[in-house]
Order: sequence, then structure tokens, then C-alpha cells
Amino acid sequence: MVPSQAVEYRPLGSNSIRLFRFDKNAQDIISGEMKPYTLEDFPPYYALSYCWGPGTETVRIGVNGGDLQVSRSLNDALKQLHQFIVTSVDLSHCNNWIWADQLCVNQQDIVERSKQVPLMGKIYRQAIRTIVWLGDDNDSSSSAWTLVDKIYDIFRERYPKARTLADIPFAVYSELEFKLSGLPKWDDTTWYHFKNLLRIPWFTRVWVIQEVALSAKDPIILHGPHQYPWHKLSWAAAWLRRTGYTRLENIPCQLLNVDAMSCIRRSNTPWALDVLLCLTATKFQATDQRDKVYGLLGLTKEGQDLTNLPDALRPDYGLDVVDTYKRVTLYIFNKYKNLSTLTRIKTFALIEGTSSMQSTHALEKSPSRTKLPSWVPDWSDSIIIERQLAKSFSWISHSHETDEGILGFPNYYKACGGLQLHIHQLENPSTLKLDGLWVDTVIRSVRPTDGMESGGESIDHCHTMIWQTAAPLLPALGAADWLTSYIKATTAGHHIIGGRTETQIMRDGSAYLLGLLTRNENLTSTDSTSVESTSKLIYLLQSLSIDGDAEVYTSISYNFCFQWSFFVTKQGRMGIGPVVTRPGDRIAILFGGEVPYVLRSRDGVVILLGESYVHGLMQGEIIQALRKGKLAPQMIEIH
Repeated sequence: MVPSQAVEYRPLGSNSIRLFRFDKNAQDIISGEMKPYTLEDFPPYYALSYCWGPGTETVRIGVNGGDLQVSRSLNDALKQLHQFIVTSVDLSHCNNWIWADQLCVNQQDIVERSKQVPLMGKIYRQAIRTIVWLGDDNDSSSSAWTLVDKIYDIFRERYPKARTLADIPFAVYSELEFKLSGLPKWDDTTWYHFKNLLRIPWFTRVWVIQEVALSAKDPIILHGPHQYPWHKLSWAAAWLRRTGYTRLENIPCQLLNVDAMSCIRRSNTPWALDVLLCLTATKFQATDQRDKVYGLLGLTKEGQDLTNLPDALRPDYGLDVVDTYKRVTLYIFNKYKNLSTLTRIKTFALIEGTSSMQSTHALEKSPSRTKLPSWVPDWSDSIIIERQLAKSFSWISHSHETDEGILGFPNYYKACGGLQLHIHQLENPSTLKLDGLWVDTVIRSVRPTDGMESGGESIDHCHTMIWQTAAPLLPALGAADWLTSYIKATTAGHHIIGGRTETQIMRDGSAYLLGLLTRNENLTSTDSTSVESTSKLIYLLQSLSIDGDAEVYTSISYNFCFQWSFFVTKQGRMGIGPVVTRPGDRIAILFGGEVPYVLRSRDGVVILLGESYVHGLMQGEIIQALRKGKLAPQMIEIH
């Protein structure tokens, strides 16, 4: 018996890749030839998207007469893809050429990997189509895909001309609408099968984003011997998200991953890196945490011209995770001159932990977090349940296929008055020094869901906690200002999500609070509020609550408030901020950030906790004083 020999990977040119072609006559094991091609001169090929699976379980395949060990997952994918190519008219013209990363890139050569990563965008963009391998199917798969078809049909029936996200209006989930939709009841096993489908690891891998988004034709999903079109799953996800379903426990969080990939795919314009990082960091995972950045480069504006790729973004697997994230963050700050990328700071809950429910369902300490400066977002993997993650105050604006996604703040958040970020150079690369203003200090705070049993969702419980924290301000503020502050803070100033005007959301909030006080008379007899001020508030609520919809208010406050801490400040303001906010934490306006930030002094240095909503600071009130010469900018140094 002739001993086998390992496959020899010869060095590639700077703009070259390898392609693999199946041996049609191979029987028991996958085998074929692999050849190098430049990205200017190559045969038609298909690009494979799959999940590597455990690296400990490998299978031998034949390549150029030698042996190569690949993951069992890739071997299974190649077998199914080979069969699919043989039987598919759509694929018959490609002469069996395919590209798969584990096979076509020398995984043992760090230098080659670093050079091939920037080419990934071109590789998938120039392929005929991306073929997605989800793995073998099971008894529940057919039921799940039937539900996808049903959701897609409902979407198309309601919006037959929809071509962009803007064609699907945002709505708050309605139980009545659900019952009329024709979808299975929530206790139907079909929903369980749907969850199992979307829990397949492929849906959480960061590399698959560009593999789907850049496919020239609609990706084909292979699940066992069956095939499904990507666009149906894509639009089903879009409709469920835009109509409020994805905030429900019944809907798997991974559906948001499908929607994120689809948003990028529908766009005809490359996106900025800061947008992509914000959109994907908490949803997708990577084996190598540097790939949380590198895996997105093919989708970015910056990654379109590889000859001018900024040094800070050039893949370097010799650089550790911490240094990679620091240099990328500084690049984003200097490039876009704003702080919206701080929206996913996970700092203190990971450094110090918390006794609140947040510690049990949202965060797991990452290996890089405690080594990162507090101003550097941790894009590494962590266990975060998306619907239990605090709703960001920054957002990504994208609704039309001709638009790129833009990361920024709602136009009704103007805390810094449009002043741009300016970073002062320091010798310490772990310190961020920038201009801003210290404006207030937290004196009381509460986590609305504290004291609730895990999984509990008592709206009244949460608002009771908030009421007890805010009530002492009632005599000083007066009923009208107190009520405005309360409703604005607990909805983060949002009303358009429910399709309401500011006046309507005030009526909605008043209707709910009047009901809360009626159901819980003890709230109106606390020592912290006078009988007179409470009576005035109740009278105001009775007047404003006419035509108010309490359900709309509770839905918005649930989405935007309950996963934050509610606090009041020394100067009588109400706000919501990071879950770990506590008395003594300070509120600052940082130039380049259109929301206030919560910071903490610790061991003689200042640590950034995260963004906040503080009523009375959101319209640039402090900046107006600055421009009138009543205040002067301050240097704020963050570690």
C-alpha cells in the first residue's frame, strides 16, 4: 500500500485564490483537483457557506493526489454540494468548480490567512452564487420551512409590491392581528420547530454575513437533501421584525441575524465599518475574536479598494484581540468624528458584575473585556439574549436598497448640539482624552426588574419601582414637568415606533399611570410626596388620559426602559442609563455624542459606563449655555 502524502499548498500571488473541482468518478470519499487563479481570470465557480463545526472531528478527502484533513461538517457539505451540482440544471455549467475557505486557504499559514481575508469580499461577489449548507435535516425541519413559507405568503399578501424595508411600516405587536393572521397558535409545535431551525450554528457565525450578502444571485440553502430560497426566509424575518414579533419570547433571537444579513444584502452600497460592527457584534460569533472585525471587511466602504485599505483595518493575526479592537476603535473615532459606536459598550457589567437579573441572562465575561479600556467596545462573543439587551440609544438608519446603513442618533437627540468629536493625543494608548462637560450626578437609581422572578414581565411591578424612585421629585418639579420627565425618560423620548405623536404618547402614558395609581393606592400615600402635589398629578392624569392608549405606552417603555436602570439626579432630572448605574455616578456631555454618558470615578481614574437618556439634556440645553459663554469645555480623560 502506497503511503498517503499531505497536500502541498504553494504560495499564492497577492490577488490570487485557489478553486477546487470535484472528481466526478470519485466514489467513497470526496476528491478532486485544486488550482490557483487570479481574481481577474478564473472559471465560473460557486462559493460555499457553512459552519466549520468541531475541529477535533476530521475526515480525509483527496486533493491533487494528496490527502487533506477537513472538518466533518465540510465533508458533509461537499458531499451534498457534489450531488446537488450533478443533478441541478442551474449548476451544470460551472464544471464543478467551488470555493470553500477551509479547503482553498492554507489554514496553517498565518501570513496567507492575513492576505486572503481582505479578498473574501471579491471571492463571494464574483462567485455565481453562494450555496449555504445548514447540515443534515431532521423530522422537524419540513414543518419549520413550511412555517417560513406561510409567513412569507402573509407578507406578500399584505405588501405585494414591497421591494424595500420602507414598504413595511413599523408596528407594535398586536395579539388581535396575530389571531387574524392565520399563523399557528403559539402553543403549536411548529413554532418549536422554527426555533430549532434558527438555532443551527450557521445562523450565528460572523463570516456567513458577507457570504450571503455578496451573493450575485439569491443564495440557495441546502438542508439535508432539500433546497430552499434565501429570499423567502429573508422577507419573513423582515416582516416579523417590522411588526413587533421579534420582541416576543416565542420568536427565536436568531431571526434578527437573518434580518441583519438581509438588510446588508438588499443595499446596493457598501456600509461603513462602525455600522456593521454595531449591527453584528452581539448577534454573531467567531472562533477567532479578531474575525468579528475582519469578517466584515468585504462589506465595508474601506474594504472595496484593497490597495488603500487603512493600516488599522489590515488583517494582522499576529496582533492580539485587545490591540486589534483598540486600533479599530480609534480609527472609527477619527474617521467618523462621533461616539455612536459606543452604543454597545459592555464595560462595567462585565468588570464588576451586578446583582440584578442582567447578570443571569445577558452577559458572560469575555477574555478581552477586563483588558480593554472602558471606551473600547468589546465586539467579542458574549452570551447576550437580544430581546433582553438594553435597546440602544444610537440606531442604524437603513430602509432603502440604494442607501447605505448609517450609524448615528435619532434627530431628536441633540445633547452635544452637533459638536464634533476631537481626540487629544496622549502617550498612553489606553487612555482617551476628549472635550466635554460634566453636568450632573446620580443620587438615586433602580433597576425596574429587580425583585421580579426570572422570566417575569410585570409591567406594574417595573413602573412601581420607577415611581418610588421618581416620586420625591414631584413637589419640586410640579405635576406637569414631573409627568413630562417621567414619560419622556421611560420611553427614551420615542413615540414614532408606535406611530404616535408626542401629544399622543403623553396621553398614552397618562392613561397607564392613572390606571397604575388606581390599582395601587399605596403609591399615592408615600412620605416623599405631599397630598397636594399628588392630587394635582392625579387631576392632570385624568385630564390627559382621555383617548390615551395605555398598551402603546407600556409596549414602548418595555422596549426602551426596562433593561436599563432608571435614575434621578442631583439637579432634579430623570433618566435611564447602564444597568450598573448607582448613586455617585456622573453625567457628562461628550462632544461627538448626541446622548449624555454615565461615567464613574474608580481608583483615581474615570471609567465609561455607557450612554444614557436624561430628560432636560437631550436638546442641547447645556450646549446653548456653552455657546453663550456661560460654560467652558472641559478635558475629560477616560481609562
